[in-house]
Formats: sequence, C-alpha cells, structure tokens
Amino acid sequence: RRCVDASGAPSQGAADELTGLTLVRNRLGGEGVVSLADALGKGALAKLVLLGLGNNQIGDKGMISLSEALRKGALAQCTRLYMGGNQIGDDGLFELARELKKNEYLESLTLQRNRIVGNRRLATLAEAISEHPTLRVLDLAHNKSGFQGACHLATGLQVTEVLQKPSIAHNKF
Repeated sequence: RRCVDASGAPSQGAADELTGLTLVRNRLGGEGVVSLADALGKGALAKLVLLGLGNNQIGDKGMISLSEALRKGALAQCTRLYMGGNQIGDDGLFELARELKKNEYLESLTLQRNRIVGNRRLATLAEAISEHPTLRVLDLAHNKSGFQGACHLATGLQVTEVLQKPSIAHNKF
C-alpha cells in the first residue's frame, strides 16, 4: 500500500486514477477542507467524479475554499457532490452557486441539513440551476429557508428542463 499525498504536489500512481473520494464524518472542519481545496486547486485528484464530504462541519469557510478550487478548474469531471450536514450557510452557498454557473458536469448536488437561510443567496442558486446543463438532483432538505427562498427556487425550477429530483422538504415554509 502507498500513502496518497494530497498536498498539491504532482502525484503519481493510484491517486491519479482515483474517481471517488468519500470522507463522510471525518471531522475535517473548515481547516481540513481548506487544505483539501488547496490541493484540488493545484490539480490533485483531477479525475474525481464523486466527492463526498458530508457531516464534517466545514461551514462557510470550507465551502468558500472548495468554491475557489472550482474556480481554478478543480473537480472538472465531478458529477456528484455530497455536502450535507456541514453547517454551510448563505455565504458558502452563494460562492458555490456562482461556480455552478460555469460547471458543465455536475449531476447531483446534496446540501441537505445545512444552515441555508438567505433568500438572495437562494436566488443566485436558482439562477445557476436554471442555466445548468446537467444538474438532475438537488437536495436542499432540512435547511432553514423560508417562503421567499422557496419562491426563488421555484422560479429556477420552472426554467430548467434538466432537474428531475429537487428536494426542499423540511424547511421553514
């Protein structure tokens, strides 16, 4: 067995071929995801199609760092992103939504059980959804979104013909 260095240095061997990485419930926190995002932004794990970081309490700090890595071209082939149960709030959602507008591969985005509240941030997500060519599954269940947020999302959902499984259950509307 060989240890995988995700520090951003060019990797060799098995890490180059890795297509799935699930680190659910590993207590990464914001700092851990900042380190992972830095490595991804430098080209590490370029073939990932699945990234599962659920239940790691990454917060907005971790989500913003991951969004910055996306901006640099990381996870260009990723089709499934699982970010549930991470205390992600409106600022993290906003940065992710901005990057979704540029993404062409993501098919499934799970953001359930976070702290998403803001109506304006959900408007940005709705706009990204309406323009996204491949997003089929969106899970925003168990957040703190209100009626206005639901209206923004509904607007985005009316425009898209791709999204098949939206979930906004158990919010505050």
